[in-house]
Amino acid sequence: MNTAVRYVSMFLMAQIYTGFIIFTAWVSNSTSGPSKSSKQAVALAFVNAFSTLGHVVGS
Repeated sequence: MNTAVRYVSMFLMAQIYTGFIIFTAWVSNSTSGPSKSSKQAVALAFVNAFSTLGHVVGS
């Protein structure tokens, strides 16, 4: 296998976690309303649940 392809794929795999953290911060800041705590908890639960789907498919 080509060394350059392996290097680029490892770089992209490391960037996936950065995007997940940014998306989690955006979801927690964009939820608003009178029942912010329950709405925020459900939104963050969905983000966490769907973010692990890539690991399940990858394995």
